[in-house]
Amino acid sequence: MIIRKDEIVARPVNQLKCGLVEIAQWAGSYDGKPTTSFSLKKRKFNKETKQFEETPFLNVSDLPNIIVACQSMLIDYYKSLQNNSATTQTPQDEVPF
Repeated sequence: MIIRKDEIVARPVNQLKCGLVEIAQWAGSYDGKPTTSFSLKKRKFNKETKQFEETPFLNVSDLPNIIVACQSMLIDYYKSLQNNSATTQTPQDEVPF
């Protein structure tokens, strides 16, 4: 892939890995309002090329890693909201769930 100098490469604001599963948090804006989105991907080892590749397919055995990654990302997300907020109703180290 060739990236021109005038292209902007988006980078996630937060990434977490659990096993072969990775979740990323992305910041953006829509109609002038800030937005947050999340992406989930899985890597698998290709025996022929002897390299890791991304795959859109998930197995039942991936579910525990997906759950842990999503819970961890949600905790980080709520903590970042609390740290960025001047007034909060919950203590700093508590997540509201």
